[in-house]
Amino acid sequence: MSDISFLPESYRDKEEELKKDSLHEAPDAPVSMHVPETEEEDVEIIEVDASEVDQMLMSEPLYSRVYYKMSLWVDRFKERYLKARPAEPAPKLPPQFFTPPKTKEKTTAQALSKSDQKESQPSVTSKLATVKAETVKVGKARIIPSGASPRRVRIIKRVRKPVHVSLLDDEVMRQLRVNVPKRKFTLVFLTILFAIVFGGAYFLLDKAQAQALSEFESVNKNYTDLKRQIVSEQDKWQTFQDLEPRLIVLNDLLDKHVSILTLLRFLEDNTLKDVSYGNFLMDNTGRVSLTVQATSISVAARQLMILRQAEDTIASVDASSFAIKNGGDDDGVIFQMLIQLKPQALSFSSTSTQL
Repeated sequence: MSDISFLPESYRDKEEELKKDSLHEAPDAPVSMHVPETEEEDVEIIEVDASEVDQMLMSEPLYSRVYYKMSLWVDRFKERYLKARPAEPAPKLPPQFFTPPKTKEKTTAQALSKSDQKESQPSVTSKLATVKAETVKVGKARIIPSGASPRRVRIIKRVRKPVHVSLLDDEVMRQLRVNVPKRKFTLVFLTILFAIVFGGAYFLLDKAQAQALSEFESVNKNYTDLKRQIVSEQDKWQTFQDLEPRLIVLNDLLDKHVSILTLLRFLEDNTLKDVSYGNFLMDNTGRVSLTVQATSISVAARQLMILRQAEDTIASVDASSFAIKNGGDDDGVIFQMLIQLKPQALSFSSTSTQL
């Protein structure tokens, strides 16, 4: 029978010593009251079947159950791999039938005379005897299985047993006595301490809640004022909401507007006294056609040079169809001049800056 113990080695050794002492006869001693020790009261030995061990260990802590499983696994490992195996028995033979018991031979004189008579009788009687012997039934052997007793396991565990002793020592009573004033002082101190802690926590939470409420009210007030201001600004914008497309259209018109005033002022400022213009034609692209009359060829050449030097206003200047007149008051040179103006020279913005 295997032992399962959840106690340390010191308790196991003490238990073994107690078992050995109990086997010896106790000497004669005066009768005295036995006061059980704490270790004896905390130990209980229970013997159960191996199949009931798991049910008994259900109420034990996890450490005890794991310790039992590990010890059981170690025992199985040792028994299977480390323990020397006995020699295997010879194979069992099939069951043998019982043979009939043999009759004992009689050595008396009566038996001898009977045997002589049998020998003198014919062989028919011997044949009948053999037939009867063959007809006797032979008894069969009965195989009765031996009942295997269940495996018993002894469990040693620590329990809390009440001490059934009416008389106790002063030392034991002193250990069992509770210091009530000290317990009261501890209880009062802990009560005051926890009251202070919970009171401080409640005060801090209440203060934080009040501050959060005040901040929430201020945020709501600012939100209401901002919402009111947005509504008023939207009401003001209702009167000017159609102004934006008008301004966009006006800006486009100003950008696309062609002002001839810039060209006329340019010609006035950059024309020589001996040069005059006629047949003024201008298209939307800024191309100007003029008939120019100068007093001499040199004057016409200087006029063309002046116009070509004005690169910020004129893109190109071409002259063609030169004709010279001699005699009379109209002496001089007549030719056709084509001027290509730059787009910014005709815009309204450039005209306004010049004004």
